[in-house]
Amino acid sequence: MASASAPLKWGSLVVALAGVAIPALLTAKGKNLLGTRRRRRRLQMGLANLGNLCFFNSLMQSLAGVETFSTFLEGVSRELEAGAGPKAGADSFSGELHRLLDSLAGAALAAESAVDLGEAASAPDPDQLIEHMQRALSRNLDFRDQNDAQELWQLLMEIIDKEASGLQTEDESMSLASARSDATSSCSLASRGSHREEALQNPFVGFVGDSLRCSQCNSCRPMRLSRFSTITLEIPGGVAAAAPTVEECISNWLNHERLDDVECLSCSAREVLGDLSYQERVLEKCGLMEQLSEVRDSKEKIHRALATQDTAAVEDLVGANNGFSVCRRTKYKQLLLVRSPNALCLHINRRKYNAASGRFYKDDRPLRLKPRLALGQVNFDAGIALPRPTATYQLMSVIVHHGSAHGGHFTTFRKDSRDDSRWHQFSDEHVVPASFADVAASSPYMCFFEKLAEKAGPAPAPAT
Repeated sequence: MASASAPLKWGSLVVALAGVAIPALLTAKGKNLLGTRRRRRRLQMGLANLGNLCFFNSLMQSLAGVETFSTFLEGVSRELEAGAGPKAGADSFSGELHRLLDSLAGAALAAESAVDLGEAASAPDPDQLIEHMQRALSRNLDFRDQNDAQELWQLLMEIIDKEASGLQTEDESMSLASARSDATSSCSLASRGSHREEALQNPFVGFVGDSLRCSQCNSCRPMRLSRFSTITLEIPGGVAAAAPTVEECISNWLNHERLDDVECLSCSAREVLGDLSYQERVLEKCGLMEQLSEVRDSKEKIHRALATQDTAAVEDLVGANNGFSVCRRTKYKQLLLVRSPNALCLHINRRKYNAASGRFYKDDRPLRLKPRLALGQVNFDAGIALPRPTATYQLMSVIVHHGSAHGGHFTTFRKDSRDDSRWHQFSDEHVVPASFADVAASSPYMCFFEKLAEKAGPAPAPAT
């Protein structure tokens, strides 16, 4: 979705406390109107905007609330520094992004005077981060144009993955073959490997598997794994349907997808086995032992290929290249969350296309947000013999898009890291207090979560 905001001075950061700009609390002579008594306040920092950067500002404010991601960036920066010197770590994209997010996180600041407040308000200049992004991206992204926060998020992941993967050895890299299910990885990250390995694992990266089940023979293709850093969700139901929960949207994402007229080698193999069994009986009655031995040998090879799920061998034995007619069936594709990430990014697809009008429109239907997301309440395919993830996530920040499918403005709700009941809303440099009721009443475009706890267990009961 596009974004646009009123032109403001870019490159400066304005600090706000409880929605009031800090400079307004200071006299022209710099006297502290808050009093001279030493106090520690949690300051919330806004980002100024030059025309069309609310998509950037909203994403930075959201990521500032995900502590595990900031820790990961710091680890990558330190490894780069250790390997190529302090300048390499300081000049890395991960290092630049970490410093900005750390400042935006609103760390508790001590202030005795106006001078103290002014000095505490300083933060890294985002211009350097933007310039670094433009150099590192595989394609040009003009930050003066209207852009989408979710697209920017994907580009961030692209740059960070390149930096982090360059530090990993072949044994330390998170390959698909090394992905394990949540239930088989209930131990802590620290017990899986060294501190270095943990520091180089992007907390937003998880693994999803997909299986293909035949509606007739019920056979499943071996699961294929792929990594993800974002899950894009559709809002199920019609316009008049009740607002779904996030768990229901994830269940819809994982749901069966019907695929018609798909080749099924398992059905083909079973038909060939049936023909071979008939030939076996006839040859045995006729006493043609040499031909009988060949038929039995063929049957044994097919059985062995099916038992070991050797798709290539099955295709070689009963495929079209061998003169057989391949069966075509209706199959169902099923997704499974094999490894849930330590930090979860959900993107709600709100930009839809109307084929009748030939125009894009915005799906503004509400979504029932809760402070916590429980994967145990997600419906998983009972036919897949894998443990079900039961992780619980805490909602940390939400990006909201205001406007239409063709333009608008991005803002962010972010939870206070030390007080679950306190939220703030960020609209560029403007920061105001908010409640979770404000968050729940919004139409979220992107949601960021952090994992709280995880345990292994049997498949949960379907959500009601």
